[in-house]
Amino acid sequence: MMLEPGHSDPAGLDAQAYEGELGWKTFVLVQGHGCRARDLAAVLGRPEAEIRRVRDQARGGSPVQRRPQGFAALFEAWHGRPPADEEWPRPAFVKGRGAYEWQQPELTLIATLVGQISVPAIAAALSARLREVTGDPSATRSASSVQNVLCSIGLQAADVMGGVTVRDAGAAVGTTTRIQQALRKGRLTGRKVGQRLVIAREDLEAFQEQLEVPPEGYVALSSLREPMGLLSGKLAEFARMGYIPSAVQVRVNGRQAGDTGLWFVSPGVAEQLLVDRQAGKPMPWAGRPQLSNLKASWKLFQERRHPESCETCCNLWGHGGAPLDFAGFAARYPGLAHGAKRHLTMKWTPGLTLDEAASRAGRSMSDVRTALRNGALVATLRDGQMFLSKSDVARWIARKCPLGDGRGSWIAIEEAVEQYGFSREEFKGFIERDEIESQIGMEGAALGRLFLARQQCVSLRDRIGYTEEHAAARLKITIDELRALMDGVHWRRSGRIPMSTLQAVQKRMQSCHGHTVEEAAALLGVTVDWVQARVQDGTATLKRNSWGGRPYFAEPMLQALKAAVGVEPKRALGAEWISLSPAAALAGVSTGTVMKWGEGALVRREASDRGWRYHVEDLRQQARTHWSQTRYKRDKRPQWLIDESLACDASALASQPAERPGESVQVVSALQVYCAPLTDHIAAEPPRC
Repeated sequence: MMLEPGHSDPAGLDAQAYEGELGWKTFVLVQGHGCRARDLAAVLGRPEAEIRRVRDQARGGSPVQRRPQGFAALFEAWHGRPPADEEWPRPAFVKGRGAYEWQQPELTLIATLVGQISVPAIAAALSARLREVTGDPSATRSASSVQNVLCSIGLQAADVMGGVTVRDAGAAVGTTTRIQQALRKGRLTGRKVGQRLVIAREDLEAFQEQLEVPPEGYVALSSLREPMGLLSGKLAEFARMGYIPSAVQVRVNGRQAGDTGLWFVSPGVAEQLLVDRQAGKPMPWAGRPQLSNLKASWKLFQERRHPESCETCCNLWGHGGAPLDFAGFAARYPGLAHGAKRHLTMKWTPGLTLDEAASRAGRSMSDVRTALRNGALVATLRDGQMFLSKSDVARWIARKCPLGDGRGSWIAIEEAVEQYGFSREEFKGFIERDEIESQIGMEGAALGRLFLARQQCVSLRDRIGYTEEHAAARLKITIDELRALMDGVHWRRSGRIPMSTLQAVQKRMQSCHGHTVEEAAALLGVTVDWVQARVQDGTATLKRNSWGGRPYFAEPMLQALKAAVGVEPKRALGAEWISLSPAAALAGVSTGTVMKWGEGALVRREASDRGWRYHVEDLRQQARTHWSQTRYKRDKRPQWLIDESLACDASALASQPAERPGESVQVVSALQVYCAPLTDHIAAEPPRC
């Protein structure tokens, strides 16, 4: 059968037009022009030989020229519907490629597998299908061929379906670390797609709803640990106890049981903490109780709890008695004095017997009893036996074992009122309660006067403590000055001030570190002006305590002043003298070359307290000489020397007589144009030594 020229294309006809013997042949000649015979055979259900025979018989005609169609288009044109997967022909083996052809069912399968499994797993699944379809046990799909097909159809192996990767999830929550930590702790679950871990979108959305966001601009407290030089992780504990201002706790990893979250502080507080740390100032938590220390002390207190008969513990805890739980302990324990804390956590012993105290002090029993009777020692009766505390015996031995019957062991009540800050009424109350020994003078100036045991006055004052008003009056300073001094002795500002703390403050007031300017001048035999001049030229430095306004020289500074006596002071050098590194940069040479110039007296140099200084003009002159005698392939001269050479060359050319008017000007202009790129290149590149 042949189609005549100009025959209309029946491509738009209904599929029924091709019924019968004439119909399929017409379909082969019209719709199947240029198509593969095996595709037409599969669509029409005819052998390939028949398809070729029909084509061979119709070669004399002039078929309608159309673009060759594939199997899917031919099938739809003949059957009126797209082909099903099982209706596709068996894939053909392409010898040039050494592999089977790719068909639409296989490409559709790839599109459904991408993002579900890895590329090697896709290749294995396609290989199993290909063997089943072709019946060839050696048929395979390699991972590289799968990757190439994915690229050709616009897909990527990195695409995932039904979820997001860890990287994308981290971008959604702000940091990948949170996602990784949640995966490790089981707060999020993922499935492997190749080498990637995929998280379900529903799980990620639920996790994001649990996250808390810190206030805008706040800084993570943990990021300050390294700049502050802290090795422990105490910052979070300080923030939890309220010692760090503006600290807020944010559970950035989700609202899970046991998640303590992270601490953030405002930018101003973070900056102030770093500045105070670098300046050596006390941190906000300095001298304040810490939770870990309190827990350790509470555990030790429970293990070593003293019996109810311990008078010291009863006096320390007061009428409320010892705390029964940690909350009460944490509220009351930090305010106690250091000695009281040591007593509460030390192993309890009833004390020393009188024999043991006498043996330790190296005195007789009668001396110990006399000291007890006169109030120099205090004993406690337990189970019918007298015991002395170890601390009392140690202090008694340090005082050279006074028996209490000497004049120095007693103090008149008038002096006791002035020295220890108790009123007469308070002392009389102590006497009535047998808390202090007293006696009446019987002779001389002491006749009829009331005397008190000095050591018991000290013990009472140390146990009861001072108010701020009494302490300031005793030291003869203001209350503000007292508070500034007590900051340095780590007083916790709770209750009365113990006697030991007051003594530490008094010693701090009386301490005089180093020597003042006047004292140093007197020791060295020089004038005060000379010492002040040495301070100005940097020979010595004055120090000043944070709690006092007295400037002084420390011992090393005093030795430096002593070494400077009789030595002519170094004169101040002006701006024309520069140090070694700037000198080398100015001359365009190495620092070693500049040092050789100075040692060889080629340039002037002067010694200063911070090394040698070199004269600028000498360096310039020596650099001119050095670079005029140096052969170099690449110009390494300093920029000022290059500019100077170009200016000299231009002036020399301009001064030569010109044969024609304006010739010298043209030569200079040409020279400037020629040298401009070189000058710009050298200016952009720093000189190398």
